[in-house]
Formats: sequence, C-alpha cells, structure tokens
Amino acid sequence: FPQEETAKLAEDLGISHPRYPGTSTLTVITTDFLLTIRHPEGNLEYSAYSIKSSEELQGPERKRTLEKLQLERQYWLARGIRWQLFTDREFDRVRITNIEWLSYLSHLEPTPLAHRIPEFLRFVQNRWRRKTPLFALLEETAT
Repeated sequence: FPQEETAKLAEDLGISHPRYPGTSTLTVITTDFLLTIRHPEGNLEYSAYSIKSSEELQGPERKRTLEKLQLERQYWLARGIRWQLFTDREFDRVRITNIEWLSYLSHLEPTPLAHRIPEFLRFVQNRWRRKTPLFALLEETAT
C-alpha cells in the first residue's frame, strides 16, 4: 500500500503506523490475498482477505495486531473493496492446501487450452452429479 496513504489513515485512526524495528521507517502494509473476479459483462470485482492465526488475536500482541488489521481494513474500505479476516480455526487442512494450490495457479500463463476449461468443468460437474466414481471420471476425461 502507498505509505503516505497508510500513514494518514493511521493518524486518522489514532494509531501508530507500524515501523521497522529500531528505525523510524514506516513498514509496507500488505494484504494476504486480493481476489479478482472478472464478470461476464467485463467488469472486475475485488475482495481482500487477511489470514491470521488465532494466537495472534488472543496473545499479548492482540491490541497491536487489531490496530494493524484496522489500518488494512480501512485502506480497502476507502476503495469500496470488501475486506474479510479469516483465522486458522476457519480452515481445515484440505482448504489450506486448496488455497495454496490456487495461489500457485494464479501465477501461471494461460495455456492454449484455457478456452476449454468451462467445458471441462461442466463435464466434471455433470459426472459428479451422477455420482460417477472418481476413477471412472478420470478414465473418461483422459480419453
């Protein structure tokens, strides 16, 4: 985030802007995930997400952690972007793995077959509704 803007936000909120330890240098405020959804009409919708461990929200640094989260939240709200906080208690291991996988995929270049992804997803969804066993689904997909 632009430091001048977050410094002003911190001042408006009455909190101290985070600084690098032992210096007067402002730290750069970041967000864990910024989801971009492109709607069929072409418009973009954004949602910002922060993920914290439940320990960070309960331990001795709780007050400071909440101040930093408030700074981050206000930054996104000023832009009309929804911001949400999640903790480790809201995710099981499977969801965490899926998010890691999707995060990796977000950095890949589109493939020549990218235009067929919707067709592939419809195919899988159709078979899933019919309770097709995974092995049969994979076998049928591979042909």
